[in-house]
Amino acid sequence: MPDLAWDSLCECAQDEMGADDPRYDLDSEFALVEVPRRNRFSPLIVFRLDPGDAGRLLYFEPQRRLALNLWRDKAFVLAAVDQDCRALDFADRRLKRDREVVLATVKWDGFIALRHADESLRSDSGVVLAAVKQNGIALAYADKILRRDRDVVLAAIAQDSYALRWADESLRGDRDVVLAAVTQDGCALQHADVSLQNDPVVVAAAAQAPRH
Repeated sequence: MPDLAWDSLCECAQDEMGADDPRYDLDSEFALVEVPRRNRFSPLIVFRLDPGDAGRLLYFEPQRRLALNLWRDKAFVLAAVDQDCRALDFADRRLKRDREVVLATVKWDGFIALRHADESLRSDSGVVLAAVKQNGIALAYADKILRRDRDVVLAAIAQDSYALRWADESLRGDRDVVLAAVTQDGCALQHADVSLQNDPVVVAAAAQAPRH
């Protein structure tokens, strides 16, 4: 990660954009600078061409042609998601299908990773399981088949009981699955099947559990 001085320097980049120099070196230090744009993450890419000269910077606006070339580069995208997992949103479609790239994003936020991953990886049990273990709410973007998978759903609930909301209906009516959720947070009861919302055992467990 960049040091604080580099971060401060990059804060000035928004007023200094415009370089069209197509050269870049993946070994050079770079940073993603968030540019507020209609409440959407929009990263300005800033390269420091010479570590010894803070003035030698190269800027790429998010959607400019040269930036698009960068988002097609796997090495760059891997480094970018390591800085800010939201960068996966800008990756080339081919890289959103790349298991290594998506798992590198999962490491930081499983929800964001599945949200921007290609549909083919939303049905990959290994990717989805890793995602829900990192962020249970990632279950919302899992393929419907995996939302019926007991192991995946229990892993999601273990990380965040609220994930019960996105479990398949069959599992929201499964007493053991619902108990796993409501014993962590009684409020999860609202996402259980109606048949279990009046179950004495489930209701008692929810009543005794903390509420977040």
